[in-house]
Amino acid sequence: MNKSWYKLLVSLVLVALLVAPTGPTVQAGKGEPPGSRCACCSHAGTRQQSARILPSDPLVRELRNTEDAKEVQHNFGALEWGDVTLITSEGSEWQVLVVPIKGNTDKAQVLLAGTRDGKQFIVLAFGVNPDGKSTNDSKGFTGSLNFYKPTGELAITATFVEGKLQDAKKLAELHNSPGLNWDCFIECLAFLELELLPVCVPSCLACAAVPMPENPLCWACAACIGGPAFFCILSCWE
Repeated sequence: MNKSWYKLLVSLVLVALLVAPTGPTVQAGKGEPPGSRCACCSHAGTRQQSARILPSDPLVRELRNTEDAKEVQHNFGALEWGDVTLITSEGSEWQVLVVPIKGNTDKAQVLLAGTRDGKQFIVLAFGVNPDGKSTNDSKGFTGSLNFYKPTGELAITATFVEGKLQDAKKLAELHNSPGLNWDCFIECLAFLELELLPVCVPSCLACAAVPMPENPLCWACAACIGGPAFFCILSCWE
């Protein structure tokens, strides 16, 4: 594909993502007080919003200089610093940077970095593997989510069927103790129920049809789903 057309396609897809909220509005069930179904979810904030930021932004510069970002680039592939998205969540002090990875795998991968002070970051690589058998009638995301440590080690894997969490496994500790409260994370991830992310389904289906690491729709799928899931990790961090 001609490079200029490819860059235009990437820009159009990312702009389309920014028009809609990146994540769901987290709310308790009807008639229930906030947080009664998920004690951890209130810390993840509510409606998540995203915006493109420039490579010259101070947050991007700080992240780019971290050892974790350099390690992700070494182990997963080139980081596309010109296509960084910033995600914020109402009620949460965390900010999340999403950086597409131009890797050597057929799985869509992005770098996810959470920060509260703009100086220190929790960094993970995130990969999404949508089920190619899903249809446009799907009620939610079907496939697997994988969180990797910057070293390349798979730390968390989770499987969803039509937006419902089926299974989640912790294969490695993310950081030194205390780190992630696993019970809180599972509660939050299950509560989010990714069928609340209908905007993610079209990009994930398109990614499943053409599973290439440079497919901008795969990056869109990874950012759309990875952002809310990463907020669950951050909200359950101790």
